[in-house]
Formats: sequence, structure tokens, C-alpha cells
Amino acid sequence: MALLFHQDGNPIWEPAIHNQLNGEGKAGGEFPITYYIAGKLYSLFGFHESILRSLHLLILLTGVFVLLHATLQTSSIPIISVFPFIFFFNSPTLLFYADNFLPDGPGLGFSLMGLALSLLYFQQGKRVTWYLAATAFSLSMLVKISMVFPFIAIVILEGCYHFWPSTDERYPHWGKSRWSLILAGIVIVFIPSIIWYVYIQGYNEANHGLYFLTAATPFWNDPPEQLWQTWIGFRTYWLPVLWPKINQYILIGSIMFFIAFSFRKKQSLSLLVTLLALGSLAYALLFFHQFQHHDYYYLTLMILPLMITVSVTQLLAEILTRASMQQLKLGAVLVLSILSLRSSQASIYLFKDSYLRWFEVHTFNASLNDLEPWLEDHGISKSDKVICLPDMSPNQSLYLMNRKGWTGLTGLYDSQDVESVIHLGAKYAIITDTTFAGLTFLQYHITDTIGYHGNIGVYKID
Repeated sequence: MALLFHQDGNPIWEPAIHNQLNGEGKAGGEFPITYYIAGKLYSLFGFHESILRSLHLLILLTGVFVLLHATLQTSSIPIISVFPFIFFFNSPTLLFYADNFLPDGPGLGFSLMGLALSLLYFQQGKRVTWYLAATAFSLSMLVKISMVFPFIAIVILEGCYHFWPSTDERYPHWGKSRWSLILAGIVIVFIPSIIWYVYIQGYNEANHGLYFLTAATPFWNDPPEQLWQTWIGFRTYWLPVLWPKINQYILIGSIMFFIAFSFRKKQSLSLLVTLLALGSLAYALLFFHQFQHHDYYYLTLMILPLMITVSVTQLLAEILTRASMQQLKLGAVLVLSILSLRSSQASIYLFKDSYLRWFEVHTFNASLNDLEPWLEDHGISKSDKVICLPDMSPNQSLYLMNRKGWTGLTGLYDSQDVESVIHLGAKYAIITDTTFAGLTFLQYHITDTIGYHGNIGVYKID
């Protein structure tokens, strides 16, 4: 999408993808602010994938460091507050998607910014901080709608504190905000997203387009056997790469510590974590089916483990401070340092053994990476539309060759399907696997063989 913003010069409200779908490829889902900015940067500095990757990584890192800053303000032993963020990043899944093309990484970053600025507001009471928090949450919802649930938890807790005042001295402004200020935050967060998603639905319908994998898939729509398969898939396939074993044990220990000690202290952060747990559960139930096949759906759930460990380390720091024993503080820091080191080692090993290895095994035909100049040399311009088989992704092969057209995911299964996309303007067939069994249904439409690039066959169709 970023590449097309750069090449076609479309405004941000007219997103498009390489897959032409049922028309001109005009389709959208989440608000494409990061893709639009990257497209403009491409125009300034030339096309480099690292620009979009760096932008997404920068947003995520900013969210993490602002949240770290907020937690350091209320910790009696600041160094202990650093460890939850080390454990947070020791997730192979998060490492893979931190600088990825998908909007989940920046959505998570904006959500963490909003969460951090909200905590700073309840520490300091500055209205501008609340407006900044609402703006960050608004961006998180626009970029990835599921990332807004921490804001909902914050509003619910603030409402409760208006009736049952908080006694947490670290956050003295809980329950002190005017209702008009809270309402203003709600408007800032939700109205832009409502406007955008209503608009983009009409935009997709008007252009006969669709956006992939954005609809809710609640668990109650699946039969029991499908629910069981999803759960088994999570346990055996995704959980091992979401967190190393040592992180899983740390999380279990943190949950037990949280349950045992948090509510005795009447901490507002503990109540917020409880509401985040309920929000995470609601999200998991609404998108349960997607968890079987798409690991990036788990990024939304990573807010909860981070905040659990943040809450636990603050509780631990408070207990150690009251104990007034320097040896205990040093011992706790030493133990957490050892756990962090082991966690980092395990995460790096898992990342290499999972995502990097999978990427090498499942990478697309390497000849696609330099197919674009070959097509230009053989008279196939960017305006010529193609079909690419047997690609079952929405865009991947089309993006790599920088050509608009259709993939197998569009529904190219027989000769009649090919006729329909030829009617929409398809001129060439790009076959990334010449042993592809379904190639036979193309034989009635192939009028000329343009040539071969590596093991990719390029054919004129009519």
C-alpha cells in the first residue's frame, strides 16, 4: 500500500493494493497513516523497504520507552522497573513483527503510548497529558482497532473511582477528572475511527473491493472440533514462539504473585490490570478463530503480560523498600538480571529457529525479487495487469514484482475464473511454479510465451 501511495500519488482517503480484486484494487481497512507517510518518504528518498519498517519500529519503541518512563516515576527501586520491558521484548513473535509491514506493531506502539500518557496524567493531573493520551489511543484504534481496549479499561476505572475514591498515593488524580474531560477523551478516541470505518466500508463497496482478515471471528461461530483444533494449534505451534519457556514460567510466577499481593495494597494499577485481563479475554473470544493461523493477532494480547509484570515489579519494589535491607534489593536485582539474560538467550535462539528458519523455508520464489526489471525489458509495463499463480496470498508476489493484478486468493480456480479477470484487464500470466498442476486450465488462454526468468514462466493471455 505504501508503494502505491508513492507511485500512484493517491490521497490518504483513497488506499489501494496491488491485488485488483473485482475492480481497480481500491480497497482499505485500517487507517493507512503509516503507509501514507512511508509513501511520501519514498518520494523524497527513493523506495526502500527499510523506511516503512523503521517507521513501524520507531512507533513501537516510542510507546515502550514512554511507558517505561511512566513506570519509573512511581517505582521506589527504578532499576527493577526495567526488567518487565526486557521480558516483553524477549518474544520471538514481537521481534518479528516489531519492524514488519503489518499495522499491528505501530498499533501496539500507539496503544502503549496512550496507556503511558494516561498513567502520567493520573500521576500529575495535567490536562494536556490526557489529551495527548486520547490522541495516541485514537491513532491506535485507527491503525489497529483492537488496540483500543486499554483506553476502555482506563475510562471504566476512572468512572468507578468517581463513586469509590482511590487511596493510591502514586496516582492521586484517579477519580478527580471532570466528566467533561473524560467525555472529550472518548470523543477524541472514538469519533475519528467511527468516521473512518464507516467511510472505508462505503469506499470498498463502491469500488467492489475488500480488505483481508479484518472481520471478527467469534468462538461461538465455530463447532467444538474447530475450537479444539485452534486451542491445540496455540499450545503446540504458537505458544512456544510467543514466549520462551522461561518467560512462560516468569509469567505464571508473576500472575501468582499478583493474585497473592496486589489487592492487599489497594493499588489502582492492580485494578487496571484486572480490567485489561477482562478486555484481553473479550478480544480473544471475538477473534478466537484467527489464532489458529495468524500469529500477529497475539500482539494485542501482549499488553496484558507486560502490565502484569510491571505491576508485580512495583509491588516487589515496595516490599523490598519497606524491608530496608540492601542485601535483599541487590539479591532481587541479581536474580532478575540472571532471568533476563537467560530469557534473552532463549528468545534469540527461538527467533533463529522459528521465524528466520520459516522465512527461509517458505520464502517466495527468489526470482520474484528481480523480476520487475526483467518484465520492463520484455515490454511488460507497470500498467499491464497480470495474474500470478499459484500464489494464495493477497499481494505478496504482486508486490515483489511491482505489478497490479490478481492472485489465486482472488478465486482463480478454472478457465471461467481466468476469463473474468481477462475481462477486467489481465494481459499476462506469471507462473511461479511451472510444475503447478492447475496450469492446465490456463492453456486455453495462453497465446504466446514471453519467456522464463529463473523458474518463473511469463505468458501472454487472451
